[in-house]
Amino acid sequence: MFMSDSFLIRAMTEQDVELVLHWRNHIDIRRFMLTQHEISLEEHTMWFKRASTDPTRRLMLVEEDSQPLGFVQFSNVGVDEVSD
Repeated sequence: MFMSDSFLIRAMTEQDVELVLHWRNHIDIRRFMLTQHEISLEEHTMWFKRASTDPTRRLMLVEEDSQPLGFVQFSNVGVDEVSD
């Protein structure tokens, strides 16, 4: 967890699934996604269960003064590949 006086970066939890889905399905976000259709709660929940148990991924929420601001995903965490 990263924390400053007003910012916190924490792991996404199951309680965050609906909020992240709401953000992800917003038209201004969805148009930049690889999968551009509106995602169902069931589809999003299955994605979360897969992604949150993948040891090479980190799903994170950013908060300011305890208010969620956004989502970030880190991929290939711990993979033995180095970028040149």
